[in-house]
Amino acid sequence: MADVSSTLNPAKRSRDDIDQTPSPRRSPSSCTLAPSGKKRRTLAVKASKLAEFVTANRAPGPDPYRILPMPTTEWIQLRFTLDRFKGVYRVVQVPSNYNFANLHTLVQYLFGWNGFHSHRARVYTNVEMYKSAGRLGCIKSYGQAPPYPDDWRIQDMRPEVQEMEDYIWQRQNGDAAIYEVVAIGKNSGKHKDSRGMFSDYSWHYKVEDNELSLADVWNVEEDKNVSKGEFSNENVGIIYEYEIGCPWSVHITIDDGFYTSPMPGNDIYVVSIKGAPSVEEKHHWDSDHPDGCKKATSDLFLDARNWKLYCKKELATRTLRDRLVVNVLKVGSMTDDEVQDRQNELQAIADTIRKKRDEKEKERKRELRLQRKLEREAELAAEREREKKRQLQIRRKLEREAVLAARRLEEFRRLAAYEDD
Repeated sequence: MADVSSTLNPAKRSRDDIDQTPSPRRSPSSCTLAPSGKKRRTLAVKASKLAEFVTANRAPGPDPYRILPMPTTEWIQLRFTLDRFKGVYRVVQVPSNYNFANLHTLVQYLFGWNGFHSHRARVYTNVEMYKSAGRLGCIKSYGQAPPYPDDWRIQDMRPEVQEMEDYIWQRQNGDAAIYEVVAIGKNSGKHKDSRGMFSDYSWHYKVEDNELSLADVWNVEEDKNVSKGEFSNENVGIIYEYEIGCPWSVHITIDDGFYTSPMPGNDIYVVSIKGAPSVEEKHHWDSDHPDGCKKATSDLFLDARNWKLYCKKELATRTLRDRLVVNVLKVGSMTDDEVQDRQNELQAIADTIRKKRDEKEKERKRELRLQRKLEREAELAAEREREKKRQLQIRRKLEREAVLAARRLEEFRRLAAYEDD
């Protein structure tokens, strides 16, 4: 992606800065007891059969989850925070025309998941974030109740009774999402007005992954975002759930606003990445699993071109016990040696990118230290100037008091001489 400039706050950090958030304390969610040997083998067989089933039953034609949209000149910088795993996050610049199918694939790529489990995303307004450093990027509260169904209203109902009904409705459905986004082909197609008395009212609208884009959620013109201007972009967020019911929940919020570039593109740019979730296959979990924030991540994520290779199924990401890796897949008639050579080639490119980023980070820190030194010198100079003015004021005050004392003494002498006469 070409160099870009922020359209919100030019004083914020540049896109090449690496986040240096301190490592939070240990998260208990990253530890799970290991199953028995027989259970491990059973789970391995089930995972293999599930992969074969997904591959065999995939619809013919291009995979909508792997097709990138047309190039654009607008990007959104988003923060992907893995809830319940303290210190595991990604900050990524994403094209604004990505739909939720692209977003699903991107989350799989960033966190090393294989995509074989169920998923859904919910778009919320009225979002409030945690302020503590340990839960930075996590959503604390959210939701906005849908309108009270008109067909539920009873004619000639007393106003105080209807007011109580509205209050109860708001209390019961106040955490509802604006959109529930499900996998392609999973939407029943029912409109919210056709829902019955006991239907799910935890969302306003239900759509599929390819029917909603990021530009529909966040927009530079806030009156065009998902809340139609009722809430700012900072108060809009997405909660993405992978394997619904499990602790894998990614909170997606806007991080540093919007960026534009003169060169159109449809790739991503990973600003910073830290930590990884637990191993996805449960038969690989063990009781001494390290904290997610302590896991190493591959430098291959820093090369934006690898994202497109992943979409072409030439690369795969996977979470291991102590690190998150990016591996080259064997395509066509490639030999093992060719795969290894390709892996080494990509790693060399990533090492070069990492070296450049480290140099830029050192330069940024050096400039920051110089700036702080100049600020301290300016503060000392200002303090000396203030002290000089204070001393001058004291001297002038003493001079005025001396003049007044001399006048009073002269007046006293004049009165004394007058009395003697």
